[in-house]
Amino acid sequence: MRADLDIAVLGGGLAGNLLARQLRRRLPGLRVALFERSPTRSYKVGESTVEIASHYLVRRQGLSRYLYEQHLPKNGIRYFFDSPGRDLPLEEMSELGTINFPFHPTFQIDRARMEGDLLEMNGRDGVDVRVGVEVESVDIGEGGAPHVLALAGGERVTARWLVDALREAGQDASVVTGRVA
Repeated sequence: MRADLDIAVLGGGLAGNLLARQLRRRLPGLRVALFERSPTRSYKVGESTVEIASHYLVRRQGLSRYLYEQHLPKNGIRYFFDSPGRDLPLEEMSELGTINFPFHPTFQIDRARMEGDLLEMNGRDGVDVRVGVEVESVDIGEGGAPHVLALAGGERVTARWLVDALREAGQDASVVTGRVA
């Protein structure tokens, strides 16, 4: 039996989105679907990349222009030292930090925006993006049989490979046992 999909990605957060994008960029003929239950993206506080993450986003994911246009580049770590009374304006504080741009860029990202933008990019790049769709159960195929996803509304989808990218605060996916919470 041939599966409907090569890969089903459960979860449309950053991890699921980036994996779907990387797979389509690397192997454009793959039939990839991404399933995300929530129709909205949620704000996350303090999202910032380090050099290795930025390298991955820029080189492997091809997101350089997007990151520079839609998010804030960080130009290295800078320390500002105030007076003991903590009353100096920023331009009068002592400052410690590099005077050159860092070799590897880093970014302060708006993760909700990035996740939403990645969903759109993935859809344009041929990923079957299904937002607002709940996967009610997953039956793990054995002996080379495809995995079967039961979606809310009665639709069934089969996939050769299954990726659990659901791990978020408050979510618990247990694909190993064959059921998605």
